[in-house]
Amino acid sequence: MKIESFLPLPESHKPALGGATNASSANSRTGKSGLKQDEATLSVDRDTVQLLESKLSHLPDVRQERVEALQRVISEGRFNVSSEQIAGALLSELLE
Repeated sequence: MKIESFLPLPESHKPALGGATNASSANSRTGKSGLKQDEATLSVDRDTVQLLESKLSHLPDVRQERVEALQRVISEGRFNVSSEQIAGALLSELLE
């Protein structure tokens, strides 16, 4: 379907005139062609990201207490995994 550009817009689709517009505002930046450019603003600031990165860097790669608990259960012969759990884990690995 071809849309003809010379057709006038219905009144309901025409931009509203008036109101507070500021050509220099960040929300109405225009490029060389005069068309508005898309813009995104992140709500998380740089300091928050740096703080989270710092906290994350102090976490261990291996949760040693979890490893020790699993080793203890296995050595005691109490580690039981059903065939359904194994199949589910294999499928989820394949689907990733």
